[in-house]
Amino acid sequence: SGEPLMNRRLPDFIDKARRANPSMDIGLITNGTILTDTILRSLIDRRLDCLTVSIDGLTQETVGAIRLGVNVEKLFARLEALAALKQELGARLPLLQLNYMVGYGNYRE
Repeated sequence: SGEPLMNRRLPDFIDKARRANPSMDIGLITNGTILTDTILRSLIDRRLDCLTVSIDGLTQETVGAIRLGVNVEKLFARLEALAALKQELGARLPLLQLNYMVGYGNYRE
């Protein structure tokens, strides 16, 4: 449980899984709040297959009411940074997947 990007050993875990089975699909689920260029580049370099980002809404008002301290514009900027880095590096992976849990606080979006 918890945010996988908080684990400093995550790159080692990905490398170990990739060595154990090179053809295995490897993905992770994150809330995306601490994605940095360094982390994004590390995930691309390790050929992560899928990066799933859970979002709570499309506006700051909705997201702020559901998850304290999350800046929705910054989060979306990090997703754009992933696309830019992939293009810069000529990388196809990781594929980006969004999880959106519909609930009372965000169903209108």
